[in-house]
Amino acid sequence: MKFLQIKALSVLALLTITGSAFGYRWGFTNGTNKTLVIKVVLTGTDAEFFNIVGPGMRTEFDWGWGNARAGFCLSSIILGEYKKTASDPFPATPGVRLNALGLPVDSRDPKVLNAGAIEKAIDARGPWFYSLKRQPMREPKVHFIKDEAWGAFDAEINKAASSLANGIGITAEKIAEAVAASQGAPISLGGVSSALGDIVTSIIDLTKMGKCVSRHFDVLQTEEGSIQLFTKQ
Repeated sequence: MKFLQIKALSVLALLTITGSAFGYRWGFTNGTNKTLVIKVVLTGTDAEFFNIVGPGMRTEFDWGWGNARAGFCLSSIILGEYKKTASDPFPATPGVRLNALGLPVDSRDPKVLNAGAIEKAIDARGPWFYSLKRQPMREPKVHFIKDEAWGAFDAEINKAASSLANGIGITAEKIAEAVAASQGAPISLGGVSSALGDIVTSIIDLTKMGKCVSRHFDVLQTEEGSIQLFTKQ
C-alpha cells in the first residue's frame, strides 16, 4: 500500500535507558477520510513538532540518537482535522500545485500530499509553519488493543486505506465489527471497547507506559465524531 512518509519534522534524541542508547519513532496511519495535523510535544522543552497526513496515508516522527535534545521523551500528542482557514497560505513553490485545502499535492496523484514541499515549508519555519498552532486540535483518547486483536485491527485499516484516500469514510466501530467478524466472535454495538476488549485511557497513561519507546498508532474517527488513537497494548 502506498503511504505518505514525512521525515521533515524528525528530531534526533539520545535516549539512555538502563545504560544503553536507543532511538525510537512514532508512526501514525490516518484511518479517517480527513487530512489531519498531528502535534507532538516533548518533555522538558516547549518545542512543538508537526506532521500533516492525508486520508489513508501514514506519517511518522522519527527520534534517532545523537541530538542536543537527549533524553526528551513524549509529553503529549494532540491532533485534529486540518482547516485551511486556520492557517496562513502555504508558501508558493514553483511547479507545485495546491489542493482545496491549500496544501501541496504530488504531481502524479493529486490525492497524495507532496511530502517534499511540506518538508521544506516545515524546515523553513515560516508563517505557515507557525500558524499550525491555530489548527483546532485536541488531545485524543488512547485505546490499547490486546496483542491477539491488534494484528487483525491494523490489517483492516490497511485494507480500508484506498477507500479512505478516495473520500469513503469508515468508523472505528466498523473496523471493530470487521475484526470481530473475521475472528468469528460476537460483536457488541455498545462501543469499540466491547468489540475489541481494549483499554481506553489517556495520553498521560500512555506516557507512563512508555514515552521513549517506538509505537504505531491507527487514527480513527468514532461514530460520535471524535478522533482517537488505537495502538497495541
